[in-house]
Amino acid sequence: MAEEFTTRDVFEQVDARLTNVEQDLRALRSDMNGQFNRVRLDIVTQGRWHIGVLLTSWFAVMASIWLKQ
Repeated sequence: MAEEFTTRDVFEQVDARLTNVEQDLRALRSDMNGQFNRVRLDIVTQGRWHIGVLLTSWFAVMASIWLKQ
């Protein structure tokens, strides 16, 4: 004989499943925020490195022009 569920049983199941979904979404959001922060840090670090190389190259060109005269 099939077991019959009451309305309370159904709502408890729905509540438990929604709680699991909410926890999974919070974990996913936290993980994605961590990854975005790492990417931002990489962009800042690489950007500073590129600016340093650009300035060094510019100084080298200016020095070579100045020293030729």
